[in-house]
Amino acid sequence: MPATLYFGKNSGAQCLSAHRAGLLGTKLNAYKIDNESKIILTGPLAGQDFRTVNPKGNLPTLVLESGLVLNEFSPILQWIVDNAINPVGPKHGSELRYVLQTKLSFAASELLAVAVDIRSKDLSDGVRSYFKNKFKSKLEYLNDHELKGKKKYWIGNDFTVVDAYLYFILSFAEDMDISFGANLSFYYKNLKNSSFVKDAIHFMENNLEISVQDVKNSADLSDAPSPQKKLFRTSFLGHKHSLSETNSKASNSDNSLRKSEPQNPADSLFTRSKKPLGTLYYAKMSSGVANFIAAYRAGILGTKLVAHEVSLATKKILTGPNAGEDYLAINPRGNVPAILLSDGSILHENAATLQWILENAVTPVGPPNGTDERYFLQSKLSFVSSEIHLYLSDLLATSTNAEARSFFIQKLKSKLQYTNDQELSDRKKFWVGDEYTIVDAYASFIFGAIGFVGLSLAAYPNVQFYTDGINNLDFVRTAQTLLQEEETIQT
Repeated sequence: MPATLYFGKNSGAQCLSAHRAGLLGTKLNAYKIDNESKIILTGPLAGQDFRTVNPKGNLPTLVLESGLVLNEFSPILQWIVDNAINPVGPKHGSELRYVLQTKLSFAASELLAVAVDIRSKDLSDGVRSYFKNKFKSKLEYLNDHELKGKKKYWIGNDFTVVDAYLYFILSFAEDMDISFGANLSFYYKNLKNSSFVKDAIHFMENNLEISVQDVKNSADLSDAPSPQKKLFRTSFLGHKHSLSETNSKASNSDNSLRKSEPQNPADSLFTRSKKPLGTLYYAKMSSGVANFIAAYRAGILGTKLVAHEVSLATKKILTGPNAGEDYLAINPRGNVPAILLSDGSILHENAATLQWILENAVTPVGPPNGTDERYFLQSKLSFVSSEIHLYLSDLLATSTNAEARSFFIQKLKSKLQYTNDQELSDRKKFWVGDEYTIVDAYASFIFGAIGFVGLSLAAYPNVQFYTDGINNLDFVRTAQTLLQEEETIQT
């Protein structure tokens, strides 16, 4: 049975990507949902409550062949990339794929989440104004940095899923009469006038149901972005690996954790490698800590990855050969974590930096690419980033006014309650599978930080049980000690 995409009026990025990839009607069914009533309008389940498929009720939702439900934008788009007939993104393991993950995460947590909140009907004028100003500042950053020089596509020289994602976010901005700079306008108009975008929008507006058995050709397969029709594709259909099996195999090949972790924790894990693949920039009171711990568990600190501390206050690099230099010269956004790759690419979103660590791990910290478990992991990374970390960051920001702060507190409480009652309801030791993964590194840090905004995990016992369990793991405690012991160069 093919995978099934459930979509609504705000699911344009996934529908456009699937259409461009040639998947609709070939490998992918698509059925429409009424956004308000949550009733399935078409397909074999027509008339039923969509929440029987996805209890969260959010759209879009992708149900894989195995029955696994994905309900976050990024893993759905990455599944489309991996199964595309016409390429819509780079292959796994390439540095450009990590860049794509960075842009997907940025679009989700920094753009779409804010745009959705702006469009919320129950916002006060003060909170709506706060969100509009924040949204405009993100668009200015895109215009001045990401799309500088009037780029036609966000990454590379061809249309990818990140273009589909950003196109529909910009269409929301246009509907709200929010203007953009010259570079962003050029980019948006180029996509808007593209024949395949027009065709896809027409297709979405005039088709409520697309079934594999009914549609012989949902896209012009001769219209591939590259003349050579090289497929950036990793098929996982029928490929069933459990995370525990994967970890067991990798563990046997590496013999033991002791071989990948440093024998002497006092050895410098920050500068020992002569030819690292990447450099992690972090701050001790940021989610960069999650990356540091994940990299330590993965056995790559000091071998494939060196780590240097950054001051968030001064934006200066505190440690390493570039200590005292301006961090903004490396990462214009100034946020952490960031991983500078050997080719000069910069990854500055947790969903990308953590997956880079996973891909380069000696000791496994997540499932392999192309498996259902990997898409599930990506879904949880996206959930933590765009639905919990986002609101925590706004609450910690000094620019957040009292009215907006009250709104964010209620939002964060709601997300924590959902996590407690649904995601971690069975007292899970690990969030994905039976072993520690990068999701655990990320989530445990974020949950541990909610005390800084006046909330307590005591109100969410399942979340507290999970967080305490992760933080009490021996290797986590060792990594936390190493963080505190590292000498910094003050500027």
